[in-house]
Amino acid sequence: MPNEDLELLLYQNLRRNRYLVFMDDMWNIEAWNELQNPFPDDRNGSRILITSRLHHVVSQFTEEGSLLNLRPLSEKESWELLKRKVFTKEGYPEALVEVGKEIARNCQGLPLSVVAISGLLKTTNMICDMWKAISESLNSLIVNDPQTRCLDILELSYNHLPDYLKACFLYFGAFQGNKEIPVQKLMWLWMAEGFIQDNDLAKDYLKDLIERSLIIFAKRRSNRGVNVKCMTRDDEPYASFHDILDFEDFDPSNSVKHEEHRLCFCVSRKLFFMSMPSGPNLRQHGNAFVDGIQLLLLLRYLAVAGYMDSVPPTLADLQNLETFIVKGFKGKVLLPDTFWSMTRLRHVHIDSHASFTFQNEKVGSSSQLSNLVSFSTPYLSCGEHTEEIIRRVPNLKKLSCVITKSGDYSQNSSEFPRLEDLTQLENLEVLKLVSIVFEDTTWEMSDDEFPELKFLKLDNLNIAEWIASEDHMPKLEQLVLQKCEKLNDVPIDFVEISTLQMIEVQRCGDSVEKSVMKIKVEDKLRFGTDDLKVLIIH
Repeated sequence: MPNEDLELLLYQNLRRNRYLVFMDDMWNIEAWNELQNPFPDDRNGSRILITSRLHHVVSQFTEEGSLLNLRPLSEKESWELLKRKVFTKEGYPEALVEVGKEIARNCQGLPLSVVAISGLLKTTNMICDMWKAISESLNSLIVNDPQTRCLDILELSYNHLPDYLKACFLYFGAFQGNKEIPVQKLMWLWMAEGFIQDNDLAKDYLKDLIERSLIIFAKRRSNRGVNVKCMTRDDEPYASFHDILDFEDFDPSNSVKHEEHRLCFCVSRKLFFMSMPSGPNLRQHGNAFVDGIQLLLLLRYLAVAGYMDSVPPTLADLQNLETFIVKGFKGKVLLPDTFWSMTRLRHVHIDSHASFTFQNEKVGSSSQLSNLVSFSTPYLSCGEHTEEIIRRVPNLKKLSCVITKSGDYSQNSSEFPRLEDLTQLENLEVLKLVSIVFEDTTWEMSDDEFPELKFLKLDNLNIAEWIASEDHMPKLEQLVLQKCEKLNDVPIDFVEISTLQMIEVQRCGDSVEKSVMKIKVEDKLRFGTDDLKVLIIH
């Protein structure tokens, strides 16, 4: 909808109603000027609450008498916050108390400064001389302006980073401020830039930056991945492959060429595609297949989004490509036979799933993608080239796939694809079974079947009896059951799984709900806590 129509709709919904609008962390008056029209003033008790670090900004919104200035932390509160961030519950060395209080005092009551400097202190191995050096650095940074002081302390933390972390940290500047960053995407970009070589090292770097309080842990997903936030001031709309893109306005004659290796754009999507930036030296490019993209021979990372149903064979001209991401809004995306000749590929992600033809047996008939370590989401089915696909990706460590029955209905067409040739696959931690019909409605799990499984989702299955115990999934943390209407109950032995944190049930029948509540009660009686969370959605 156009902004004018949205404003009218919001105004109509708020009119004659009491509302509370909360605008957090305002940096200028322009945002308010753009948003104030849809907020009717019916003098009925509605309120607009605004927070800012800048006094001159909030003073433009209201009278001085309506401003609430938050006080800074006291010296005692600053020291308590620093202790909580730096030390364990067991205590702290007495030799660090005096210098620690001095450091907390020099933060001048600013919580952000205390948190930032705490991240630096944790990297010193609690050596008193190093704390004194940091304290002396802070003494030289005495500034009355809170914003300047926070930036100075962040700069001090940056200067103490090892060289290999500085480039990784500065790379956050390419992302939108105060927004969540998918960690997997971040690590792929780090690898494309040559900062790191593998995911394990990237995780170590990321953990180090989190412990230094330079980035913030946001949330953990079901697949054990995490999202992080980079706290910055700017909040501009950067182009992202997650956005829905419109290619209709593209005019190749308007192409703007750049000589730089990397580009970051802060313009609207429409303007971005009308100008269509390009250049011979680019290592990263935009979000669509466009004429000439195969000429970017140095390209190592490519993310594409749009209403495509296939990838052009000319993609194989990008022989330096290491990370390839496709967000296809139609669902299935057909990969060409030339895909198998792209031997430098390390990470391929196709959303929602990828299919193959194998029509031209001469193209890449014997090639293997030996460097490919993560692949999602190929469409696998017995009797339809699954063995050929598996043979060509021998070193996969991570695989997310869509599995379906073959269309030939042969004797083995309903068997689960054989994946044992993928000897490098890491232990299975996430399993989601959706809309699967079991030949036997009794599911009796085998010993040591899922020794590393941490997340299990059963959605729309026909099983009625489930025989399992803690021995089958000793590390399970989360269980999700949806639309398993024939299931009688959840095994009571799951109360013995010490790692189990949450059970979610949705539309599974009364007996399943009762069995889950029984597990929760038993867990509380046994361990005396409410650590096991149960969520029932009707």
